[in-house]
Amino acid sequence: MLSISQTSNYYYCVEWVPSENGPKVIKYNKIIHNNIPFNTSDSIENIIKIFKPISKDESNALTVSIDVNLVGLSSIFIDSDYSKVEYIKWYEHNVLGEYFIDFYDTYYLPFNNDQLFVFHLEQAKKNNIITSVLNSGYELKNMTLDIFSANYFINNSSSKDSSILWKIDNNNYHWIIFNSQVLNDDALLKFRVNNKTNHINLLFSIGNKETISKIILILSEILFSDLANNNLKLKYKIFIYQNKKDATLIKKIELKNISNIKIIDLKDTLFKDLNIKKNKYDLSGYCGIGNSLRGIDV
Repeated sequence: MLSISQTSNYYYCVEWVPSENGPKVIKYNKIIHNNIPFNTSDSIENIIKIFKPISKDESNALTVSIDVNLVGLSSIFIDSDYSKVEYIKWYEHNVLGEYFIDFYDTYYLPFNNDQLFVFHLEQAKKNNIITSVLNSGYELKNMTLDIFSANYFINNSSSKDSSILWKIDNNNYHWIIFNSQVLNDDALLKFRVNNKTNHINLLFSIGNKETISKIILILSEILFSDLANNNLKLKYKIFIYQNKKDATLIKKIELKNISNIKIIDLKDTLFKDLNIKKNKYDLSGYCGIGNSLRGIDV
């Protein structure tokens, strides 16, 4: 299995084979994004040529995850008097319009009882990915957004209690997925931190407003609390990862030693069979290949 996770800075590539003890990574590498645009019909081929996989003869399965920042995001509430199919038809005709439908593929994911999470992917970009995968001799098994891909990994690796996945992104941007064990209480957030004013600016959210407000309060306490006087106790377990080089913030959070916060350490899980000298911060970006691990214990 070959897995490629696209981010704003790198393509994270992992090649693994099944074993009695779970996935066994046989090769990994991150490829600088600069010289390989992701929207061309040979992008995947070029990534694979640089990566040079070694097990293609045994398996030509490929998974891809796309940077969540490169798709359009929205959400819609479903009127209980209408079926989801009919409501989506109404939404596309009256809200999106014919021009938008002609150039974008729109995907609807159930999100709580009365909401749909909606993301829009350029048809040309999707078609280029599929064409490039086929031309490379691989078979595309799964394609999703990077933060949802990382969430597959978390759900396979943790207990079934409510949890938060926190992605630290570039330029003070952050993403949150709240995996609730309370029915219809999941949430997705994008926010930006203003370090000068110690304020969180919410940019996008889907979910219960009260739940979102509680999450913002928790994050504010984590980010802005005094390191020396921090007695914060969290109700939920928080898993943090990042796909950028600068590890200043993630290390600062870890040094606060807050119970229930875990920096995802793939060195002891996914890469446990390799003698890796890199630290967990360097490996953090590989969380984006989690969609290839669905249903597999890691």
